[in-house]
Amino acid sequence: MTNVPFTSISQYRDIETINMHRLHVEAGLSPEEFIRGANENGRDNARTPMQWSAAPYGGFSAGVPWIEVNPNYPKVNAEAAIKDERSIWNHYRKLIALRKTHPVIVYGEYRSWLDQHPDVFVYTRALDRSWIIVVANFTPRNIALSLPTELAIMGECLICNYEPVHMIGETVELKPYETFAIECK
Repeated sequence: MTNVPFTSISQYRDIETINMHRLHVEAGLSPEEFIRGANENGRDNARTPMQWSAAPYGGFSAGVPWIEVNPNYPKVNAEAAIKDERSIWNHYRKLIALRKTHPVIVYGEYRSWLDQHPDVFVYTRALDRSWIIVVANFTPRNIALSLPTELAIMGECLICNYEPVHMIGETVELKPYETFAIECK
C-alpha cells in the first residue's frame, strides 16, 4: 500500500494532526503547505483500511470505514499482489523460503562491508563452506561500486529484483534500487 494523497484536513482523523493544522493556520501558515507536510509525515497514511481487493472500500468492509481508502485500491491490493509474480508479497515469500532452505542465512557469521558508503548496503554471511554476499542499492540512480577483491565471486543467484547476477568482480554496476544475493559453496 502507498500513502494516501489527502488534500484536506477534513480527511484526517489523527487528533495530533488536526490540532497542529489549527495551530499552523492560526499562525498564518498555508493550509496547503501543512497538508503537503502531513501527507509526508502524518500517521493517518498508515491507518487507512487494508486494501484486500478491488471491491468497494478495498474489500475491507461492507460499511463506510472511519477513514478514506486510498483511491489506488483497485490496482494496489493484496489480491492483485498475490497474482503478481514480481510483487513485494511474492518477493517476501521467496525470502522466507530461502531462509528455511539455506542455513547460512540464519546461522552464518555476519560481516558488513563498505559501512561508510552512504547509498549501498553490502554484507556477507559464512557458514562452513557456504557463504552469501548481499548487495543493495538504496538510491533511485545507477551506482558504480568498487568492491574489495575478496568479494569478487561466482555463484548461484538466490534472489534479485532485476536480472539474475551470478558473478561480481571488483566493480559492479547497480541499477536503481537493485538488490541481489549470491551464494558460493
